[in-house]
Amino acid sequence: MLSYLIISHILFTLLFLVVIFYSGFKNSLNKSLLFKSFLSGIISAFFYTLISLLILTFSKEKISYSGNTALIITVTTEELFKSIFIIYWINKNDSIKLFQLFIICSATALGFSFIENIFYYLAFDKTNLTSGFVMIRSILLPLMHMTATIIFGYFIFKGKKENFAYNFILGLLLSSLVHYSWNILL
Repeated sequence: MLSYLIISHILFTLLFLVVIFYSGFKNSLNKSLLFKSFLSGIISAFFYTLISLLILTFSKEKISYSGNTALIITVTTEELFKSIFIIYWINKNDSIKLFQLFIICSATALGFSFIENIFYYLAFDKTNLTSGFVMIRSILLPLMHMTATIIFGYFIFKGKKENFAYNFILGLLLSSLVHYSWNILL
């Protein structure tokens, strides 16, 4: 059952990647940058998970937060981890256009959600894991991550020209709000 779920998740991710690539960006963004962005999302998810596990494992005091506080910390931290590579891509390429940035953000978010879902499926109680739930999560989670990352990426992009700190914080707050709302509704 688990292998079926992961295979179906991989197929949905590949479908999203193909849609991103063929939705008009293939002429304005090279393939290499698209796949580097996807890979950067995967790397971000691994680092986020590793650091989260290290904090929980090695903290002398058990970290205990209320549900909402833990959720706010989690979504904000995820958005920060995804933004590291977005900032890198923006600073590396001075001629990047806003539409290209949206593609980079989408691919990064897709890579992040790809790994996040696999970890989720591995940790989730297998008796309650239905194929319908996996399909919904495999389709909607990447869309939420893409939306949140595009919002944050836009403000990082805007901040490159004016008041970086203000735009960075505003982008982080808005993207975290989108992410938080998704988690509350699901």
